[in-house]
Amino acid sequence: MFAFAAAMGCDVFDSAAYALYAREGRYMTVSGSYKLAELSELPPCACEVCRSHTARELQASPDKEKLLAKHNLLVSLGEIARIRQSIQDGTLWELVDERCRNHPRLLDGYRELLKYTDELLTRDSVTKRRFFYRGSESCKRTEVVRYHEMVPRFSVENAIHISLSDEKGPDGATTFMFKPPFGPYPPHGLKETFPIGQSEIPEWDDVMVRSGCKGIIQLIHANPGIPVTIHTGEKWKAVITDALKDVEEFYEFI
Repeated sequence: MFAFAAAMGCDVFDSAAYALYAREGRYMTVSGSYKLAELSELPPCACEVCRSHTARELQASPDKEKLLAKHNLLVSLGEIARIRQSIQDGTLWELVDERCRNHPRLLDGYRELLKYTDELLTRDSVTKRRFFYRGSESCKRTEVVRYHEMVPRFSVENAIHISLSDEKGPDGATTFMFKPPFGPYPPHGLKETFPIGQSEIPEWDDVMVRSGCKGIIQLIHANPGIPVTIHTGEKWKAVITDALKDVEEFYEFI
């Protein structure tokens, strides 16, 4: 919850959860809490309580509540330190994405927050250390939306060729490579810069390719009258055709 709250702009936390959870016999971790009585082994933790006790010893200790509260507090402080470092590194959204998958309600909240990208754009850093694609939510992150808004600034010549492989376009055409969820990019201009160069994505899926097609649409709208060709294999042709149905008269596959 801390990482999610920080992403929403909270910078001060006042919580008694560490003590209240201890009173209920709950052992906190960064991925959720456990009932201490049900643990046969303590989860990996470097705090002084866990370094000096086994699960059974902690369960039997007369100071169980006090020790559990101390562990819970140290875990909370460690998570806050991790959040501060992620802000400095520009990887807060990576941490939020990871933490919000620990509980369905947190994931619901994360998806709701991403509906307010226009507001987030005014507060989020333009350049970051990296971009990791973790799922469909990543397509709505500020890095992707900001990139789509930048696409119309690309300069083109007499024609545009967008390649989903390494296929070079016809003579006289400006060739763009394609990297989802961002979309087209000039290979000699942005290949090594953020976010194209500093992004890691898994094997392509329909959702990320559709997101990349938003960049294609932006490029088409920014260059009316310029012929556009797209080179892709059969695997993605149907997905791209559907994603570009509103601009189908402005491009062709080759």
